[in-house]
Amino acid sequence: MKERLLLVIVILLTFVSCFLLCKGEVISLFKKFKMKISYENAEIFLGDGWDFIEVEGKKLIFPVENVAILNFFTPYKDSFTLRIKKLKKVNFSKVKIFLNGNPLKMIYRNNKRIYYRIPKNYLKIGKNRIEFTFRNVVDPILIESFKFRNYIYYNKKFLKFLVLFNDSKFLEKKSIFMRILTAILGGVLIFLYFEFGAKECSRWIGSVFDINNRKVLYLALISGICVTSFFFLLALISFFSSYCLIIEPFSFFGIIIGLLTILWAFLIFIEIVKKKYFKSLSKEEVFTIRTFIKSYLLNSRLYFVGAISFLIFCGILLLFNAEKLAENIATIAYMFLVIGVILEVFEYIKTSRKKQIKEEDE
Repeated sequence: MKERLLLVIVILLTFVSCFLLCKGEVISLFKKFKMKISYENAEIFLGDGWDFIEVEGKKLIFPVENVAILNFFTPYKDSFTLRIKKLKKVNFSKVKIFLNGNPLKMIYRNNKRIYYRIPKNYLKIGKNRIEFTFRNVVDPILIESFKFRNYIYYNKKFLKFLVLFNDSKFLEKKSIFMRILTAILGGVLIFLYFEFGAKECSRWIGSVFDINNRKVLYLALISGICVTSFFFLLALISFFSSYCLIIEPFSFFGIIIGLLTILWAFLIFIEIVKKKYFKSLSKEEVFTIRTFIKSYLLNSRLYFVGAISFLIFCGILLLFNAEKLAENIATIAYMFLVIGVILEVFEYIKTSRKKQIKEEDE
């Protein structure tokens, strides 16, 4: 009865998350618009108040007056992001930016990039005028480029998803029927995953590792609650904030089942290790720091298993053309392998010394 209740919760969380996040019609209709203004094409777009300078082999733009003008053109009215790329870290909070007389709001910044939101109702079809007001031009801001785009983030490799502002023109068309159909499909897939796949795997894992199969299935449902709750939280944030996250339906199904399986495998691994290494220990010994370090942190086999797991995960990432992420995961796998080899060498030396002492005593 408890397992059934957890399964119903997982299916409901999947249904709501899928309904709010998987807007396939938006992904299919979306057309990227990007325009970059740098030294090469600056004369077409820059108005009064700018000049050029070469620093470290780079052609840069910088203001020479307190007010500088930038013109750009858009084929339609939409919500845009303005990214300003700087040469070095400077205080950009003293700069005020106006688009067609309306102040722009900064949404994010780091050492070299600043992002501003351009609301749809601020724009005109065709030519638009941006006015930069600088308090100090004695120590000018060196700018590499300005970039305009009609999205916040767009990824189409491993996980196909899109982040837009909530007033984007592509969100105006709403296909409720398709979203309900996609959500039902997501709920059905999760049901089949647990009802057939997880149950059969639980029986097999229980028989091989001598673990209660109901406990293994319970761990799968706990993993499902964690993963679907995470996406449910993302869906609520997307629904109530000024940002809208949109995930391609099949990417959503793949990532939710993939994360669920990885977390389930991790919990099973912990259960197996706990059963194997802590079975003979008393309750007082299990929770001592020394036992934890000896059984986990100084156990070379755990590092070898971790390295193999990461390498398998790298192979999966390469199938989805996620080379950069696969390289980072491979580095972690190599570190685990090195640590495992070092611990194995120390264990061999320790065992050899004990054996030698024992032979001398005899």
